[in-house]
Amino acid sequence: MSPTNHISALKNRKRETKLNHKKLMKELKEASLEGKQRDAFQTKYTFSPSTVGYGYGTCPRYWQFAFNGVEFKDSFTAEGMAAMENGTASHDRIQKALRKVTKVAGVKEIERELKLSDPPIRGFIDVVMEVDGEEIIGEIKTIKSEQYDLRKMTETPSDSHLVQILIYMKGTGAQEGFFLYENKNTHEIATFPVLMTEDNQEYVDYIFDWMREVRQAWVEKKNVKRGYTKSSYQCKYCPIFETCQEAPDGRTKIEPLQVRKL
Repeated sequence: MSPTNHISALKNRKRETKLNHKKLMKELKEASLEGKQRDAFQTKYTFSPSTVGYGYGTCPRYWQFAFNGVEFKDSFTAEGMAAMENGTASHDRIQKALRKVTKVAGVKEIERELKLSDPPIRGFIDVVMEVDGEEIIGEIKTIKSEQYDLRKMTETPSDSHLVQILIYMKGTGAQEGFFLYENKNTHEIATFPVLMTEDNQEYVDYIFDWMREVRQAWVEKKNVKRGYTKSSYQCKYCPIFETCQEAPDGRTKIEPLQVRKL
């Protein structure tokens, strides 16, 4: 047999393997999700700053069900869980590095809990720095290259991220904050300041008023109308979508939170 024919025969020969790769991948993904909370009945007692300005978090009906207690259906995949865990690891690494910063600012606190009663809010601020006795609120975000490039080009945080940090700033009385974005692909970092300008103060006051209205409707046991159609982006990943659609629509109209476009 010529060398050419021999190579061709090797290419065409069916290779037998003892390892079932399809089953391996399936079990590996299942193992990645093992022990992670899936579908579960949950009751929310507070608004979450990281949720309020994003997707279903802008829907008043979502919060009504969440405050009542409802079956949450998580849509986590093994890939999504890995991304979350990588993001947490990046947070820890960056926070460790921030502790060593001393020349331009001092780190006062890492992971400060914020709890407010009116409206009820609970969240954790990534880092609180101090310059000349003034506290500055910092949030760390890891994002994909295309998102990172957009943030650098526009020199602005994302719309939902701004909602989150303004809630933290209003809740602490801070007049200055910043975002530290890390590119997931290259680990490049960039920072963007956020000031409590007159516009931002007006915006965050509206956000707080909206949360108060939503909470008061729940206190008064009003049945809130759906904020979006079931084909909308906000409903696509909503963890209570099925319950919301199965329940009768409400009569009380509260507009969804209008997230400002930067």
